[in-house]
Amino acid sequence: MSKMKSMTMSFSEKTVELLKKSRTELEEFRVRLSLGKMDAADEYEEMKKNLREQLHDTRLTLTGFEKENREKIRGLGKKIEQLQLQLAPGKASSRKIFSDRMKNAAQAVHAVREDLRDREMVFHETFTHLAHAVELFMIKLQMLQLKIKLGQYELSEKWEEMKNKLARHVNEFRLRMHEKEGSLVRQWGGLNEEISSAYKNFLSVFEGE
Repeated sequence: MSKMKSMTMSFSEKTVELLKKSRTELEEFRVRLSLGKMDAADEYEEMKKNLREQLHDTRLTLTGFEKENREKIRGLGKKIEQLQLQLAPGKASSRKIFSDRMKNAAQAVHAVREDLRDREMVFHETFTHLAHAVELFMIKLQMLQLKIKLGQYELSEKWEEMKNKLARHVNEFRLRMHEKEGSLVRQWGGLNEEISSAYKNFLSVFEGE
């Protein structure tokens, strides 16, 4: 998304664009897993890199908050720091270490996600990006773990139908955001619930394979 386009879009439109981007990433990720173009460890390294970038941006934003708001998000800052530590090590040297690192990262991501679900969270657009990033990471992680467990992860015969379902969920999210834009734009709790619900719908598509 270009900076000029981003500046002219409403907040709800930006949020929908993030979900659309995630849908595309998940579709491409699913295809790569089935074709074996990258091994699981390499895919995981790329996932970590993307999430680390968003965590870095979020921490920079937190440092610029006024004192009153910094107190409200102090817990989130600590959880982000813990997650960064879990994502810091390089490529695992064994399957056991790889499995343990994924498990620890999942727990750290869950902790960040739980803090984001706090309805009293300070509203900031950066948190919207973070919410999308952690939800996307968790879905990819579950798909990756299934790939490792099965050894092979072929595309379902219903792949086209699945892509249509993903697109439909994006459209439904767009409608909800349009309908609630006035009430959600400064209410983090309600907005985050909508984002979480959208990714749960995405996950249900892949779980239904």
